[in-house]
Amino acid sequence: MKRTQIYLPEELHEAVRRISFEQRKSMAQVMREAVAAYVVGERANAPSPTYRGERDDDFDIEPISEEDLTPEELAELKKNPLYHIIGMVSRPDLRDLSERHDYYLLSDPE
Repeated sequence: MKRTQIYLPEELHEAVRRISFEQRKSMAQVMREAVAAYVVGERANAPSPTYRGERDDDFDIEPISEEDLTPEELAELKKNPLYHIIGMVSRPDLRDLSERHDYYLLSDPE
């Protein structure tokens, strides 16, 4: 089991505490059951991807390159800060990427 920490609004915290008391369960158990029920419900409602094989990487996803885009589409793509992280992991000057990812994502790439 993994430990995690969440912040709840006071009303929700009180509701979980009340359920915990009424069911004679820990608040953690009530939260685990609630999250499990939510995840099962989300999986039931999630669209399934087009699948054509046995392996996880056999999903039908078509890669694109910059050459496949119009100049307008490429300009719009370059506005996304995530675009600028492509290829960063192979740069030796970014050894602190895991610690300073906000800096690298949000600062001006030029």
